Amino acid sequence: MPAEKIISTVMFADISGSSPLYKKLGDSKANELVQQLLSMMTDVTTKHHGKVIKTIGDEVMTCFDRTDSAADAAREMQETCRNFRSDMTLKLRIGIDRGGIIRQQKDLFGETVNNAAYLTGIAKGGKILLSKNAFNSLSLKSQKLCYEYDNIILKGHTLKTRVFRMHWEQKTDEDYSEATVFVGSQNITRAAKLNRLRLNYQNQRYILTPDMEPFTIGRNSGISSLLASNEFASRDHCHIIFRRGKFILCDISTNGTYVTQNNQKEIYLRREELPLSGQGIIAIGQPASQAGNDVIEYSL
Repeated sequence: MPAEKIISTVMFADISGSSPLYKKLGDSKANELVQQLLSMMTDVTTKHHGKVIKTIGDEVMTCFDRTDSAADAAREMQETCRNFRSDMTLKLRIGIDRGGIIRQQKDLFGETVNNAAYLTGIAKGGKILLSKNAFNSLSLKSQKLCYEYDNIILKGHTLKTRVFRMHWEQKTDEDYSEATVFVGSQNITRAAKLNRLRLNYQNQRYILTPDMEPFTIGRNSGISSLLASNEFASRDHCHIIFRRGKFILCDISTNGTYVTQNNQKEIYLRREELPLSGQGIIAIGQPASQAGNDVIEYSL
């Protein structure tokens, strides 16, 4: 059968946590539960007009004509897995991408397949990750369930791309702390406000967005995005990057960086990272109490 090029949505669903289950229940009983989950995922795929391409160990590879159908199937799989057995440690990791694929001899090949498999590999148990292409092909209703999760380099690529996480259960405080809401074109203004970090240093104001990272701070006028003037600053003192919906301060200096967040106790960083939250003060190379006005004020 000759190869056929088509546009489709590819989804991998992988069962994580099976190894401890085999140790706990024994091979026969654990394998029975795994097979029941694989059968469930097959049934849910068919219910949402998808096609099971193959199973690989504890993983199912599927494809759908519509990304919304894949997303609906993914959420139902997660919900069913959670309610399957209260004492079961198994969870699903799901990755979804949309794009061109090659279909040949009942199998699928190409970059879209590789991307979906890679997203599944980096997803935590109980999570659904989508590529930017998959997110863009969703309806607005489905996009409202998605949150920007990370900027990553997919396997075989050289540039970073956005990855989105789709919620399927009631949101918790942890969910909000690790991901920034991205709700589609109708609410783009609100989403833009959530993805901004504002810095104020010696009457200079900076507004950082995810695509501007890394933002560098130091004494090197040739490379520093923010030129620090005090003698305790290193030439390349610290960076601010955007990862998994959060702005992260990364210290790479000799004297360290001091951060006070939300009027809490000052934190000292040296060759360490810290997610920035709320509002606060960043002091370069010395505590804020000694820096006077030579500090960076920030707010999210």
